[in-house]
Amino acid sequence: MLATKFPSLLLILLQLSLLRYRHSLTSASAGFNQDYPLFDPRNSTSYRKLPHNHPSARFFRHFGNGDFLFYLLYGSGESASGIVSIETFSFPSHGKAYERIEGVVVFGCANNQVGQFRRSVTGIMGMNRSPLSLIGQMGSKSAQRFSYCLPPVDSRINTTILRFGNDVKSSRALRETSFLKYNDYNYRVDLLDISVGGRRLNLPNGTFPSGCMLDMGCSGSYLETHAYNEVVRVLMQHFSRFNLSRIAGGSSSQGQLCYWLRRGFSSFPNMTFHFKGANFEIGPKSLFQVRSDRFCVTMFGKDNMTILGAFQQQNVRFVYDIGNQKVLFGKEDCSRDTA
Repeated sequence: MLATKFPSLLLILLQLSLLRYRHSLTSASAGFNQDYPLFDPRNSTSYRKLPHNHPSARFFRHFGNGDFLFYLLYGSGESASGIVSIETFSFPSHGKAYERIEGVVVFGCANNQVGQFRRSVTGIMGMNRSPLSLIGQMGSKSAQRFSYCLPPVDSRINTTILRFGNDVKSSRALRETSFLKYNDYNYRVDLLDISVGGRRLNLPNGTFPSGCMLDMGCSGSYLETHAYNEVVRVLMQHFSRFNLSRIAGGSSSQGQLCYWLRRGFSSFPNMTFHFKGANFEIGPKSLFQVRSDRFCVTMFGKDNMTILGAFQQQNVRFVYDIGNQKVLFGKEDCSRDTA
């Protein structure tokens, strides 16, 4: 729940995003359509624009009328802009009806959006290491820890629980790797090498100079171009042994490497990301998107960027321990993650 006497909302969680924003009533003038009612600040007794003496004011520019403005551009091309504001945020909690963060949460009240946003989505919830993200503003309520576990895409369970602080499930069986020190707020870890089907690629040192970003807001994964080309080469060698026919040009919506699926074929290889201090194993169901007549690798090549996306994170418990600068992960049946 957001603001005073306002209905439930659906926000997209982005770990590469820092500011939350919410579509406001004035968005209607920008042609934005959504299933939920647009946020009307006039109906909230706790809403106010960001004051000039607020500690977060230093992150924004203000214009002649005194308002602080924000502008966010996402990698998929969508953008949002509007007025930086303060509001009370409330979230459903299994311990009590709602957990409230009273009147101190800085967020963007968007009045202009460009791009194709889902109608069911009312805004973005940023969760990176910035002081402006939700986790950065929660203070002692979060203990600087959050966790999630994404159920498989073919599961009847299509929701997951975002846990904070003492509610975070942890286990000694979880593997861990430290966050990479870098000049941004994203969750980056040190990626040393990749294996495909148990075959180590032995990529040169420095292949991933900016590490590997972790982002459940990205549907598939991206690999630095040289690494991606090596992965494709090894995969093509693997599938050539079964005389499978590659689909020319691939499919940009499913992955750039696609093959026609032959009846009864099931020899899909796995993949391993060799992080510093821990291996992240990607099984075939989290590597290939299989249709009735074809299958595609859910990874893309991209210059100077590597991202571990949501498809590869299925059935894995992630614990982000920001206070200790590390992430923990391990296999789990995420469809059984309940309150």
